[in-house]
Amino acid sequence: MVKIFVWAAALFIGFILNSIWNFPNFKFYVILFSLILTITYASLSYFYPGMNTLHTEVTGLQPFEKSEYFYIEETASSIFYAVFPICIIVIFGVGGSIIYGGISFTPTFIWCLFYFTVVVYFSMLAYSQYIRFAIYLYKAAHNETQFTNMIIPDQREFPPKLSWLIHITKISQVMNFMFFMVGGLYILAFAMFCFSPVYHVKIGAVLFYALWIIIFVLIVLAFPVVYYQEVTDIKQLVAKTKHCYIREILLENQLQQSPVNDIGRLSIIMRNYCISIVLNTPNYPDSGKAAAFFSTVGVIINFAASIATVLEYQGIHLFNT
Repeated sequence: MVKIFVWAAALFIGFILNSIWNFPNFKFYVILFSLILTITYASLSYFYPGMNTLHTEVTGLQPFEKSEYFYIEETASSIFYAVFPICIIVIFGVGGSIIYGGISFTPTFIWCLFYFTVVVYFSMLAYSQYIRFAIYLYKAAHNETQFTNMIIPDQREFPPKLSWLIHITKISQVMNFMFFMVGGLYILAFAMFCFSPVYHVKIGAVLFYALWIIIFVLIVLAFPVVYYQEVTDIKQLVAKTKHCYIREILLENQLQQSPVNDIGRLSIIMRNYCISIVLNTPNYPDSGKAAAFFSTVGVIINFAASIATVLEYQGIHLFNT
């Protein structure tokens, strides 16, 4: 409640300043960056408790030992997560101001820089956690250690419907949605900044293209790579759990092997039936078709928007020269 009050007070001050010292497209950018902040805050509010729960659920699962060490010991206090957002703020704050030909240091402009700094800091913090989770997932999926002792008496769920697999998938989907939405909004914000003539953007500057290259690499290219890698890693974890179930079913059947009679034959039938159930379960905790379609469309939109903006301004620049 306090955070909402502070946010509302900051926005109120911004609108008061803008009524005195007008900043071009002020309302557009306030709405856009407020959406980014809302999506980022909601995603992180889900992510941190979700990871705490996941740590508890995967305790004792051998393939997660290195992942847990990476996440809790190696990166928990890493300076990277403090430095990375600051670097992005400096690069785009200073870079955007340099290519902004109509810059005027009014109180409203200073307020916009402050709001920009806060929003970018939290969104880049979420971005770094998104990459951190992707590495965590990759380490677990590609750990050569196999799962053991996974069959629990009275357990009714088979892979991939195990609670921790579903939890991992939900975290992945939430963070992918966050990354797609925030990345798309940043592309829209920067495109509006470049297209609008009121900003007098220096389109011939090397820095203009450098900033677009950074956006292209961190958003347009990174999103499909991370998304499809996470889907592959989750499928790999599902496959490893299936192998463990089948291995333990066969081992239990060998230990309880009965003579070749009706009881023995029934035991073999039950064994084969259980194995067939495991083999026929899905390879992913949900169908994933909607998420795949959503992500593919997102990649196309982000790619087209960033390329179109650069080409459009390149064309305008050539025409004017």
